Amino acid sequence: METLQELFGTESLSETIYWTIAVASSGLLGIKALLALIGLDLDVDLDFDISGDDVTLSAVLTFLGLGSWSGVLLKDNTALGEAGILLAATVSGIVGFTAMVLFINRLRKLETSGNIEIANAIGTTAEVYLGIPAARSGEGQVQLLVQDRLVIYDALTDGKAIETGQKVLVYDIEDGKLLVDLYEDKAPASGQLDA
Repeated sequence: METLQELFGTESLSETIYWTIAVASSGLLGIKALLALIGLDLDVDLDFDISGDDVTLSAVLTFLGLGSWSGVLLKDNTALGEAGILLAATVSGIVGFTAMVLFINRLRKLETSGNIEIANAIGTTAEVYLGIPAARSGEGQVQLLVQDRLVIYDALTDGKAIETGQKVLVYDIEDGKLLVDLYEDKAPASGQLDA
């Protein structure tokens, strides 16, 4: 510890601890930021959350960095005692930590994977693209709008054969294939999309 006190030019053990944590956490955050600029995201979710928001390594480093830098500044520039400085540094770290958790989780909600979830096709109407044989004796294809994208999926029916161009209602999914019935045979639920 004496080596660190000489390195940072500090007189007390608490000030040395503040400086050590401040430099280490700021250095790690800086390295993470530089790596993020070249496309390497090293932010990991820790195994706990706060009110449904995931806690990340960046949030913990923010707590340590902001709290310790506050401790350094308060130690050098105020007449607060050790307990007052520790309390103020902890509160400062908690504010930074909370802001970082909220910020990261709000950013994650903006992300989209771009993948189409086939389950979103259930309850929508589609147009038969390739005729569907009767009683699941073979598969055809339907064209429909899912997640604002026009897609084509394989389809089966339990009823009569359905010809190309007819409208069908998707009512289930089985083994990655849509199960459909003629649209006229089913009353559409509210909010369905017409293909």
